Amino acid sequence: MAPVLRASSTTQRRLVSALGFLVFLCGMAGMIGLATYSGMQAGESERNIRSTATANAYLLTLFQRGLDELNRGNPVLAQAYLEEAYRMQPGNAGVRNLILTAQVAQTPTPTPVPPTPTPVITDKGELLRRMQAAYTEQDWDTVISLGDQLRALDSAYQQATVNELRYGALVARGLARIAGDEIEAGLYDLDIAATIRPLDSATEGTRQIASLYQDAITYVGADWSRAIKLLRQVYGLSPGFRDVAGRLFEAYLGAGDAYAAIQDWCPAEEQYAGALSIRNSPIVDGKRADAQQRCLLATPIAVTSGAIQGVPGMTGRLAYAAFDPNQSFYTLYLYDSGTGQVNTIEAGGMQPSFHRAGGILAYTVGSGARAYYTGGGIGTLYNGAASWPSLSPDAGRVAFAVFENGVWRIYIAPTNGATGPVFLTNGTHPAWGPAGLIAYQDCPDGQCGLYAINPDNTLDRRRLTTSAGDLSPAWSPDGSEIVYVTNFTGAWELYAVSVAGQFRQLTSLGGEKSGPVFAPNGAQIAFASNHEGSWSIYIINADGSNLRKLGSLGSSHPYWQNERLAWGP
Repeated sequence: MAPVLRASSTTQRRLVSALGFLVFLCGMAGMIGLATYSGMQAGESERNIRSTATANAYLLTLFQRGLDELNRGNPVLAQAYLEEAYRMQPGNAGVRNLILTAQVAQTPTPTPVPPTPTPVITDKGELLRRMQAAYTEQDWDTVISLGDQLRALDSAYQQATVNELRYGALVARGLARIAGDEIEAGLYDLDIAATIRPLDSATEGTRQIASLYQDAITYVGADWSRAIKLLRQVYGLSPGFRDVAGRLFEAYLGAGDAYAAIQDWCPAEEQYAGALSIRNSPIVDGKRADAQQRCLLATPIAVTSGAIQGVPGMTGRLAYAAFDPNQSFYTLYLYDSGTGQVNTIEAGGMQPSFHRAGGILAYTVGSGARAYYTGGGIGTLYNGAASWPSLSPDAGRVAFAVFENGVWRIYIAPTNGATGPVFLTNGTHPAWGPAGLIAYQDCPDGQCGLYAINPDNTLDRRRLTTSAGDLSPAWSPDGSEIVYVTNFTGAWELYAVSVAGQFRQLTSLGGEKSGPVFAPNGAQIAFASNHEGSWSIYIINADGSNLRKLGSLGSSHPYWQNERLAWGP
């Protein structure tokens, strides 16, 4: 039996903890937005905080009623509700300011709240001007506070402008908090911003990653299996996010030790292997070797990568990562169409990319970028957090993406390690083409899509597509075209775009698609899809015809949007 302790619902825990947090932020972080969360208290009872949740719910009810009465033009009743809320939480500046607003609405002269008189601005134009000035100064707290006061006075006043200022301030403050030590506060800000208008893809990605991370750490030490699953998701999306690599390593190690404690050696070996896929450790390697020997006396667990049967007319080698749900990590494999054999490259390997001329396979594992060479050797391309590594045409440089301070950034580093990485641009999914341009995905100023940039002249940049769901660009061998996946029609399908801006739709199969790649001769395209129910690798001709299944990847492919295939000679 697996040594799993009881774990409470992370989702419920987050909602309950959010109640207390929302009350704390009434004056500082979107008091009006709090009302949208008033239903969050129902059914919460975890960690002995039912009484706290009830009090917080009542406080939010008082606040909402006061706000409603103020908007209806009933300042006397609004003041009564707000003063009751203030008695429950004395010192809350936001509630105090709204009390003053209610008092001003009743008399020509503001009545200050003792002991310190507080000036109250009721001129809506002046409030908006101050809000805009604070935005220019990037004083996000003031922007949000003034916006709440302005909306309390007149929710329809300059609504579009006020909403845009609030949205920008909430997003900026939310990302800053997530990058710092206030993840829950940052998530709250982004949640409120999302009620104004949908978040852009980069910000939404950050919110999802931070939310997964926040959920995952609540399971550490309580339910190792659940903690590993969630941390693995974060790690697959963003290996460099905060300390996720270290936490995942410790979670695998904790799970392995827990299995070893009850002498369940086969699962213990798997968990130790998982830890080693993140970080090398002689101590853990010793534990894995010991568990492996003891596991020989038991029935080992068989793990397969899926059946690869090959297709007629295919040449070269295809690299792919298959997810093992039992171990909660990917393993990188290499299929040789000439021999029909599938070889394991490395446990934990992901996001392969061939340098076709030299036959070098770049990929990620743990917190670094590695290279698998034709002769079978493995080397290091970059020793640090890196996603989607892609080699330059001369193989002297590697481009990769890193998640830093809530933003994905693309860097370039020499493969010999002679100098450190150099920042190129914000974005994800970098792919270095044969003509020297790097294709990538980004949303600068809300202008989402695929871009191509000259790494040696960053002014040479062009926008190729226009959808936030355009992902996984891969160049044709002659550098004239890019194949990618997109959901701009509502379904994930394969498209190709030329550098001149001409588009071709390649599939209309339904389901989801992942990691398209041209064959070395440009005549075929391989991709992963689940349109038949489970995930498999398929091959089509470059014009989209002649669909054939190469082999199965299994039912689980959790990071399909970030994975890719690699097809080399």
